Amino acid sequence: KNGKTSYTFTRAGNKKIVFTVKTEDGQTASDTALVTVTNMAPKVTIGDDIMAKSGRKIKFNGNAEDPDGKIALYEWDFDGDGTVDFSSTENGFAEHEFEKYSRVILTVTDSDGAKASDSLNVIICPDGMETVEKGKYCIDTYEYPNKKGTEPLLNVTYQEARELCAKQGKHLCSSQEWEYACNESDEKNIYPYGKTFIQDNCNTLGNRIVKNKVSVSGAFSHCRSSLGVYDMSGNAAEWIESNEKTPVVRGGSWQNNESDGKCTSKFQLQGGKKYFYVGFRCCK
Repeated sequence: KNGKTSYTFTRAGNKKIVFTVKTEDGQTASDTALVTVTNMAPKVTIGDDIMAKSGRKIKFNGNAEDPDGKIALYEWDFDGDGTVDFSSTENGFAEHEFEKYSRVILTVTDSDGAKASDSLNVIICPDGMETVEKGKYCIDTYEYPNKKGTEPLLNVTYQEARELCAKQGKHLCSSQEWEYACNESDEKNIYPYGKTFIQDNCNTLGNRIVKNKVSVSGAFSHCRSSLGVYDMSGNAAEWIESNEKTPVVRGGSWQNNESDGKCTSKFQLQGGKKYFYVGFRCCK
């Protein structure tokens, strides 16, 4: 009756369309058109970061959809090294046992070859770091170099502190990470050990244990947060990751009194300078 028709393309690419008509006496004529069929990329989600202990087997359920086709392949990389550790053509279910902090990546491929990925961290804090479950991160137990009985490293610039953390696969703690580890408790402590200042609990000004100098990490056994993090009040003031032009340090040093040794205490310093009383700690 007429030349109207419709067709649904199932594969992406350039398609050549030929339209041919034939008259009653057998004569034919044709015309062509080029149709470009685009493919919409798939979408995939695998959820939020997961806190775990070493040796735990974790089950994953990756959710994926393709708006103009179907998912043809699910590929799991359980340690972020770019190698596929498990794949399936059926669904996004997978399980794996983890021994250490790992980056998990799920990549899906649709029937036209388009890919999409999502990732999460399986957070298993290594030795020497404390687990902050609510914040889903790890923090060094002691001030850098994070060794009990060793003096913290002082006289480093803000950038040097960032680089030393990065060399360990960590990052300079953010202000939020630092403060949360300091006062996290049901009571929301003012000091890492409680709400009330106790003169000899930490290496702050006026304590009777260490006189006006830095102490080795962990020397003040009561200067410990509920998460097990030491020396967050006094000893060395600590550089904090900052987006501001002027970085800040937290917690005060051995030269500061009770008002400057609170979990909320902070003051600005010049990031390019070194200070004999400033160190840092790392998070992951």
